[in-house]
Amino acid sequence: MKSLFLGVSLFAALPLVQSAAPAAEASAPAASTSVAVAAPTVHFDALEDALAAVRRDPSDPEVQAAAAHAAKEAEQKDRALFHARLAVIATKGDRSFKKLVSEMETIVTELDPFGLEGDEAFNEYLRQLLVMGDAARNRKLWANAVDLYSRAEGTPLDEEAQKSLDKIYSKAEAGEALMKSGLDVPVVGGKNRKSAKWIADFDEKYSEWDKALKNKALDVKGYKIRTNMGYEVGQQIGFALTQINLYLRTLYRHKESGQKLRDCEINVYKSFQDFNEAEYDGKNTPNIGGFFMPGENRISTYDQRTVGRSMDDLWETLFHEVSHQFSQDVSKTLQPVWVEEGIACFMEGTVLLPNGAVIPNQIAESRLEALISMFDSGYDPIRDVITYYAPGSYSGAFYPWGWGLVYFIRNYENENSERIYIEYFDEFVGEYKGEAQHDVWERFVEYFVEKPGVEGIDNFQAWYQQWRSWIRELNDLHFGGPEQADKLIEKARKQVANGKHDYAVETYVWALRKRPGDPVAMLGLAEACLETEREDTAMYYFRELLEWCGMQSSDDAAVPNAGMKVSELRTFARDEMGKLNRSLAEDMVDKTRAFEDQVMELAGRYVAEGLPLAAALFVQRGQALAGRSHRLSDMAAKLRGEHQADPRIERTLVVDDDLSRWEAFDARLWRKGAGETLVSKPSQAAAIISYLDAPSSQSYRFEATLSLTGESNFPVFGMFYGERVGRSRQIGYIPFEGLCEFRLKGEEPQISEEIRQVFITAGEKLQIAIQVEGNQVEYFIDGESVLTKSYPDSDLKGRVGFFAWNTEITVSDMKLTY
Repeated sequence: MKSLFLGVSLFAALPLVQSAAPAAEASAPAASTSVAVAAPTVHFDALEDALAAVRRDPSDPEVQAAAAHAAKEAEQKDRALFHARLAVIATKGDRSFKKLVSEMETIVTELDPFGLEGDEAFNEYLRQLLVMGDAARNRKLWANAVDLYSRAEGTPLDEEAQKSLDKIYSKAEAGEALMKSGLDVPVVGGKNRKSAKWIADFDEKYSEWDKALKNKALDVKGYKIRTNMGYEVGQQIGFALTQINLYLRTLYRHKESGQKLRDCEINVYKSFQDFNEAEYDGKNTPNIGGFFMPGENRISTYDQRTVGRSMDDLWETLFHEVSHQFSQDVSKTLQPVWVEEGIACFMEGTVLLPNGAVIPNQIAESRLEALISMFDSGYDPIRDVITYYAPGSYSGAFYPWGWGLVYFIRNYENENSERIYIEYFDEFVGEYKGEAQHDVWERFVEYFVEKPGVEGIDNFQAWYQQWRSWIRELNDLHFGGPEQADKLIEKARKQVANGKHDYAVETYVWALRKRPGDPVAMLGLAEACLETEREDTAMYYFRELLEWCGMQSSDDAAVPNAGMKVSELRTFARDEMGKLNRSLAEDMVDKTRAFEDQVMELAGRYVAEGLPLAAALFVQRGQALAGRSHRLSDMAAKLRGEHQADPRIERTLVVDDDLSRWEAFDARLWRKGAGETLVSKPSQAAAIISYLDAPSSQSYRFEATLSLTGESNFPVFGMFYGERVGRSRQIGYIPFEGLCEFRLKGEEPQISEEIRQVFITAGEKLQIAIQVEGNQVEYFIDGESVLTKSYPDSDLKGRVGFFAWNTEITVSDMKLTY
């Protein structure tokens, strides 16, 4: 008999969520033979008690095994088969569970009329995925290879896939290519991966600042990193700064192999309290987020969540100050402050992807918002900003103006899609290396008005009006809705027509953030990537297009704004893939289609045998391996609707006395309440807590009841999801605004969407649910759907949790279904 360690353990990386009892329970197949099974270590007299235990501990093999036994005793054979398979999944191949696995094999042999037929089909497709990964790796399509190999995580072929991944991560060229791809695929790994225990021991050892200050394990080239925020944060800092340094070398036209710069000391404290005591002897206020000390070549900052801000603020501060440090080390001469501070604010906009890669030349939202606000108020210090030429910095009110000047100069395009001001900016900065006497204002006009020779821009006032108009258009694009994607696609097409494919890549990526999954933007991006020798990224998006086509219900349907049918787009994407790697293109289409056929056929047979839950589990496995498909999605929906068969588990978020299943950046701000409840402590800092087990699926539901149990003049509270690298999306309550989607950033919440005007007072409750499906999120308030939005998939992956600001809340009825 084949072992379930090789068959059913295929499920190990797949989501587990509580289902309703199937409408029709199966009888044992006539040909099967009942076999006596030893009593399990964990036992429940009633199936209801077993299912309650599963909701609390679905990853415990013994709990799942006990549920299988309880279901079998209750003659619910479909459910017994379901939990027997999940019990083996939960062992994750640990040989110490050999006896338990043997017991579950016996149950599966007795109850499953098709034995391991389905598992063998899945293993075969897994092997094909690894062959596709090899084909991608051999052509140096690194991101595609990593994506394909990663699908084997937690399966019988995990070890083989990891060896292939190690080969990729051991190559410097592969790491650099993954980093530059802009794709959310793992960019580090291999033999240097640390275990959870190793990381926990490291974090405990260096949790206090005096010990962290002596730790050199996190240093990278150019930066001595000292932090007591933990190993993973320290690694993220080093990885991000390595990339930022390379970008700054390009921006300042400093050769990548040029003069050796001094190593900069980076101190990142886990709290404002640590920062204050170490840097100011406890005498500072939290108004400062960090600083660069030129004489000591040292940057200091801290986790700004401890003063009511967010992790975004930490990264922005770090990128801002690193820019100052680099400028000081390279230039060594006085420049107009708008250049120095403008570039530093420009770097604040750098996007840090969840995989640790950075994307510079992005919009610093807080600077753009402040600049537009000052436009509207009539405040206009432009001449003072441009002419400020003295040691130190200028007024805080000038910072958005300096950012706006630098961002415009580096991104404005003429009718030919040429960024005409960049070369004059480089020359302008170069003039200051000699520090000759000059008129600062006249030099600005010379380089940005006179030398470019733009038609109609023959004086500063004309240039200034052009700049203001451009900034307002930028604001509309950035903060506008999904409809702005059409404008961006039009702009990208113009860039392509003008031969500026690099710029088109940036613009198509922006369009996809506005309207995730847009096939026209994905097609344009893939083609622009081909023109710029980004074959790896091009292949990735052609694969995304194939998946998009598979999600459509009709091949004859028109692709919006593309001038072709779905079938034509599929053929085009496949042909373009074939030019890059013919075998991969053919296998991706043909073998995936054949695998889907097998899953559909097998699921149908399970339903015919009265085992709809087994059918639903195999469909779910198919979706996890083969990607999104309307055929599998429709089958899953049919099983849920007609047969009440849902393989997901509704998990109870467990609250024990020491909150061991939760992570709060300040544990003093949360405690266990009565039963399974969390209670926050009123604080001027944001009290944030996340559940350690993040959803492992792109389909999940997070829900809870939040009660305002404390008195406060300005209570802000709610839920968040998709938390990675300290960033997340939030929904909750803000006084005078009501229920909103927003972010905790800076010194106050930033609202992205107002949902409903309500006023909540002490004692009132709010039931919130967040439903994620693919790249869509739907919000429910007290059971009513109130808003649906689309985001990039990467924004929706990660932990879930709660936050409270300036108030006490009690959180109850917490559930996470996936």
